[in-house]
Amino acid sequence: LNWMSCSRSYDTLRELISGAIALSHEALDSVDRGPGTIYLRSALAAHGALPARHAQTAALAAFIERQLSRVPRGPDRLHLQRFATWKVLHELSSAERRGSTSPSALQVARPKISVAADLLVWLSQHNVALKDVRQEHLDYWLAGGTGDRRRVRAFIVWTVRQQITGPLTAIAPATQPHADP
Repeated sequence: LNWMSCSRSYDTLRELISGAIALSHEALDSVDRGPGTIYLRSALAAHGALPARHAQTAALAAFIERQLSRVPRGPDRLHLQRFATWKVLHELSSAERRGSTSPSALQVARPKISVAADLLVWLSQHNVALKDVRQEHLDYWLAGGTGDRRRVRAFIVWTVRQQITGPLTAIAPATQPHADP
């Protein structure tokens, strides 16, 4: 009974029973309330109330939409959408269909997209279009953040291959070793 008073997934279950939301993957995507929704979805699918689906691919598709909303509308956002959909999502979806994904595959895919979105937001704030990025811009951005920014490499390699940018190298600057006084 405690579950009913403090669980957000209980609210989702109540809404499903009352008909306030449809019994579909799309409806559950729209009211995603965290891990409880994931558990509820898997239980509904396991008991035949929902068709099975590739959970990691679906989760990444929803994540992509959230990341795209961070980037101002325009060509750079479209480039991110193409990269996220046709490179990252496609690779995950293909692996999931083959049954060769690991439980951490989603955690590997998400940063490729979020860090690319971070870069595009930064470029927008500095009035630089992706097509105009120079190595100096990228190096400055990489140096100004954490090591997680190195994960932008997949996006940069893709932009170069797609001829969106000129030649760029996304290698994080070497850190200076800490010297004891």
